[in-house]
Amino acid sequence: MNTGSDNHSTGDGELDDPIGLFASQEEPTSPDFVDKLRRRIHRRAASSQVVSFVWELPGVVAVEMAKVLSELVAAVGGKKEV
Repeated sequence: MNTGSDNHSTGDGELDDPIGLFASQEEPTSPDFVDKLRRRIHRRAASSQVVSFVWELPGVVAVEMAKVLSELVAAVGGKKEV
């Protein structure tokens, strides 16, 4: 009894060729579809960059403020010469 798990038979002993079947149905890609797909990819990439920037910005600002404050303390502390 053939369960169909080992090979894909059509019942008359021939093996199905799904890639060949789909290859014969291939049609040229519409330029509108390609443009729509390209816009969607660019939109996702841009939103990803914005989210990444917004996520990392507070940490970068905090580090820079800490550097400025440490240099300010060092400058003010160095002027206390008696």
